[in-house]
Amino acid sequence: MAKARRDPLTLDLLSWQPKQPMSPVVPTPARAAEPEGWRLAERISLSVAAALRDSDMPRDEVARRMSEFLGEDVSAHMLNAYASQARDDHNISFARLVALSHALGRLDLLDTGARLLGGAVVDQRYLPAIEEMILIDEIEEREQRRKQLRPRWRGR
Repeated sequence: MAKARRDPLTLDLLSWQPKQPMSPVVPTPARAAEPEGWRLAERISLSVAAALRDSDMPRDEVARRMSEFLGEDVSAHMLNAYASQARDDHNISFARLVALSHALGRLDLLDTGARLLGGAVVDQRYLPAIEEMILIDEIEEREQRRKQLRPRWRGR
């Protein structure tokens, strides 16, 4: 069978390249989708698996860095177990999750639990801006309360 001739007026969609590298909107790596009904242990193992998969670092190097950080032995086999949703008997401890976050340079690993509590883990450099916004919100709330009280005491 002869190969079909290419239409010169039709663009090849697979050959398209962006003019400039696209910058990420979010500073942390993209997170895998976490279905609502999943248990916390499953969400954490999914986050661990995604972080290990996204890393260019071999798992034995990640394990070595974690071991150094913790002062205890962590193996690549343990990392594989922590990353498996099927291994209910091998949930990563918080100390090891912190060590993994440190080894990979991924603060977002600690965010999985915080989001379930309505919070977020943020880089320390953003704390002054967050504190300022909290103060602004408090000032606005107090001003609203003052406006509500003013007619009550002025009328006396």
